[in-house]
Amino acid sequence: MKIKNVIEHYHQLVSVKAASHLQEATSKMLVNDFSQLAVTNENGEVIGFISWKTIGVAGNFKTEENLVRDFMDPNLLKLKDSDRVIEHFESILEKEFAFISNEENQVYTILTLYDLAQLFKMEIEPFLELKSIESVLRLYIHTNIDNKLFLDFCRKKLSKRIKSPDDLTFGQYLRVLNEEAFWSEFQIPLHKEVFIEKLDVIRKVRNDIMHFKTRKLSNREMKHLKDINKYFRVQNAITRTSN
Repeated sequence: MKIKNVIEHYHQLVSVKAASHLQEATSKMLVNDFSQLAVTNENGEVIGFISWKTIGVAGNFKTEENLVRDFMDPNLLKLKDSDRVIEHFESILEKEFAFISNEENQVYTILTLYDLAQLFKMEIEPFLELKSIESVLRLYIHTNIDNKLFLDFCRKKLSKRIKSPDDLTFGQYLRVLNEEAFWSEFQIPLHKEVFIEKLDVIRKVRNDIMHFKTRKLSNREMKHLKDINKYFRVQNAITRTSN
């Protein structure tokens, strides 16, 4: 993935001039909840950065003027937005941020550890949601269906290789849940067709994730996963309370 894909909704670079008073820099950092700022020369070129860390270090050698340049670190990490994130991952972790430039070599935004965390969240969240859904479905089957009846059903209608609910595919979960002889045993307080229809939507989303791993899920697809997990959590809380 390229850096430009991570910073699709980037924030315009906030900077401070090297000749400015330190208070201007700290004020910009405080009101914007920033940990660092770009430092520019009189021509607007980024020549370094100032951060709470550099201020703390340079504070041991205070000058009377207290200008930004006295607290600035010129050793900045500068990357192009066409660069691949993975190629600079270690450098970004070490520096905690990087300044990003376009094809004209103009720095226009900053990439932080928070951005990388958001990227990681975006990449892994669908898998975590799916894992949670599948765990609940397996638990439904484990705890509510007699194992002999379950294995007989699998042998006749699914596969003789299935020895437990752990061996089921997502589509096979639906086959078990949709079986009329089993449905009442699950004690799910929902209309069966509505529940199965929702799970079938999730099955299709899951297939897309597994077969097209580079495709980002739409907000609507992600909502399907979150919705059913939210229902499971609420229902579990109600069940625990009633017991």
